[in-house]
Amino acid sequence: MWDAYLGNAQHLVAAFATALVDPAPVSRAEFDVPHSSLVAQKPHGRQGDELAKEHAARLACARATAGRQRRTGLTAQPVTSTTPAAPVAAGRRR
Repeated sequence: MWDAYLGNAQHLVAAFATALVDPAPVSRAEFDVPHSSLVAQKPHGRQGDELAKEHAARLACARATAGRQRRTGLTAQPVTSTTPAAPVAAGRRR
């Protein structure tokens, strides 16, 4: 998340917006962060380990549900109608 104070200087807003959408990579040395005292990194939302555990739990639940449906589907077939279906009339072909 970005937080910047640019004031009422329209040239700063225009320069920031131009730099923000520029597809070229930022050239700077490794670990060279200007004004590093102003940079704050906070974890936001769920992190990787938590997301992986939740995903594994969802997969296990989906596999168990699919297996249960597969097993019950073989033993109890639902009956939708007691009368046979009427044949469909063939339409004209072009």
